Amino acid sequence: MNVSSENPGKLITDYNKADHPLIDALDKSVQLATAVDKVSGIPGFSKVSKMIDKKSKQIIDKKALKAEQGLSSLEKDNENLESKEVVEAT
Repeated sequence: MNVSSENPGKLITDYNKADHPLIDALDKSVQLATAVDKVSGIPGFSKVSKMIDKKSKQIIDKKALKAEQGLSSLEKDNENLESKEVVEAT
């Protein structure tokens, strides 16, 4: 009887943490922002910060391009399937 009153989630390791990649990315971005705020007073950090910002934008742009290419190929595949279905139906 005592065991049934326990939270079943406690059996899962780190049950308080979400395992979704989006939540993980958001947590890490908050940690990064906090770290940047802490070290912003260090002389010369603004130059390093600009370099990091530039590099991160390049990475984001590269990932966005890959995503667009992937979605574009899915659209083409979908159009090919639809045209095939029309031909087979006639």
